[in-house]
Amino acid sequence: MIHRILTPKGIKQVRISVWIKTVIFFLLVLTACESHRERLTPSLSVVAGDVNGVVIHRNHATAVIYGDPQNQVKKADIILLTHCRRDLLWAAESVIRNGTESYVPAAELGLFTKTDSFWTGFSHSRFEDYDQQSTKIPAHPLRVTGTLRGGDAVTWQGLEFRVVNTPGYTRGAISYICRIDGKKIAFTGDLIYGDGKLSDLYSLQDKVPELEIWGYHGFASRMADLIKSLQEIKSLQPDIIVPARGPVIRDPESAIDQLEDRLQRLYSNYLSTTAFRWYTGIEKQVALAKRVQLDSADIAWMPLAITSDDYPPWLLHVNNTVVIKSESGSSFLIDCGAPDTYQQFQDNRSELSRQEIDGIFITHYHNDHTNFIPALQEKYRCPVYVTAELEDILSNPEAYRMPAMTRKPIRNIRVVPDKSTMQWNEFSFTFYNFPGQTIYHNAMLVETGKERIFFIGDSFSPTGVDDYCIQNRNIMVKGQGYYYCIDLLRTMPDDTWLVNQHIHKLFRFSPQLLDRMEQTLKKRETLLAELSPWEDINYMIDEQWARIYPYGYAVEQGGEHTFSVIIRNYQHENCTYRVEPDVSDPSKGLSVSPAYREITLPAGKEDTVNFTLSALPETDTALYVITADIVFHDRHLHRWCEGLIRVK
Repeated sequence: MIHRILTPKGIKQVRISVWIKTVIFFLLVLTACESHRERLTPSLSVVAGDVNGVVIHRNHATAVIYGDPQNQVKKADIILLTHCRRDLLWAAESVIRNGTESYVPAAELGLFTKTDSFWTGFSHSRFEDYDQQSTKIPAHPLRVTGTLRGGDAVTWQGLEFRVVNTPGYTRGAISYICRIDGKKIAFTGDLIYGDGKLSDLYSLQDKVPELEIWGYHGFASRMADLIKSLQEIKSLQPDIIVPARGPVIRDPESAIDQLEDRLQRLYSNYLSTTAFRWYTGIEKQVALAKRVQLDSADIAWMPLAITSDDYPPWLLHVNNTVVIKSESGSSFLIDCGAPDTYQQFQDNRSELSRQEIDGIFITHYHNDHTNFIPALQEKYRCPVYVTAELEDILSNPEAYRMPAMTRKPIRNIRVVPDKSTMQWNEFSFTFYNFPGQTIYHNAMLVETGKERIFFIGDSFSPTGVDDYCIQNRNIMVKGQGYYYCIDLLRTMPDDTWLVNQHIHKLFRFSPQLLDRMEQTLKKRETLLAELSPWEDINYMIDEQWARIYPYGYAVEQGGEHTFSVIIRNYQHENCTYRVEPDVSDPSKGLSVSPAYREITLPAGKEDTVNFTLSALPETDTALYVITADIVFHDRHLHRWCEGLIRVK
């Protein structure tokens, strides 16, 4: 036996000039992404790159941690993995294929070995999804020799690798502590990135069961686990931390303290203006603060907005649906996704059943606002009004991977220009793109006589901004996202009331509160910049800056399908991106052409590159996962985004 496990219990043809440019770019990319080998101790080397490959040589034997990004290890005895992430595990695949025994965290075993089950289930559960877990799961299973959990140990060639449970970046992550050549070294996966940084924030989104908070509402809630895990590693007093990605950490105590402080200050900033406080009460927000070891007395809670119960007689608010009633006897509807509300439209005893609906406005795509729109359209034969930004996700939800989506496409959509006005009976409607709670969001100003009410969907509550779900893509760019929404609110007359679809009170923000929310967001940018290893903080909070479109689609056996990879350039200058799709297993009968494409984007712009997927006539009818590598500057992001293909 070499080791034993100890447990406590048991892109096209081009002209020559373009071709030369492509070759030059490719060589530059290879140079930029070249890994660098560093010897930390006489027997331990780190190949620093897109993944830090740790190689230990002792007594003519080899052990590997994380993987081999240079694909140079021909034979190893054992590979130790800390957590299951597709963008990390590519570096381990060749090592495992060579026959190396692989050990993984017990709590994440199914993500390594039962990938078909995961993706089959997710192809259905991605609709009406309120769990909000990252989907950077392998497209295909990995061979696993054994599992490990905290308290276990792996002995190999006289070395003992102690296993520590370190959840946070993923739910079931582990770390390894081992004394090698007189140095106590910690291998902590993605728990920390260099000195006080973190790879991203969206991966921390999760539920809080003890507080009965869904994953959708759990803004970076695994921050609490991550902080505890950092403290556990700190207590073990390692001399060096070798993370899965990022620089080797030579002052672990300082790096951990710095990361903990940055996380806590960021969370305090979030809590101070979160709309969630209105829904839960201050006690639950205090409990959330306590989870990340914050004193709630130190949080600068924003004062409440002005509220009123004085609804105008023409406004009927039922659950999260609003009915605007005209003197003509007809009505105009805003949103309908709650089953109880829809039932009232069918119940002859209900006031809703007596409405004649002339039109419907949708604030955003979430299923609790849209699920019953198709049925109401069929009953009332009325159009749906939205701006261009919202039209595609409503008519083609299969093409998107976003939180809380409806699976029901909405037809007969009438696209209205942003800021355009329509007269309906005695009312004036002005339609707005309003990227607040989610990037795909609208709002509508209703005016009649001297009354003005701005229907803002779910974007604000009297306690602040509705940004508790990071996957909603609350991007932080001047003049966009919540900055845009706050600026728009400033243009409204002072007597304008706001209506959130879920809140049965009118409210409005004073100029001082609008300023306060904006300043809190600006401060958050600074806090995120301290945490972020990226050139721009939005790479850290927008998981879909690179995405496959459509996300889900079908192709016939022997058929072809065109798909795109959409890239948003968050760099502060022009940037060239290389996109390399991967179907992982061509033997299945799937292929993609061309092999790669490049696109140069101006700063802040978004565009697409197109590819063709082909399925041989003999391709099995099944669900397949396609991924794409994204290469730019000194980064090669392996299998970064995915799409789901069903061959039929």
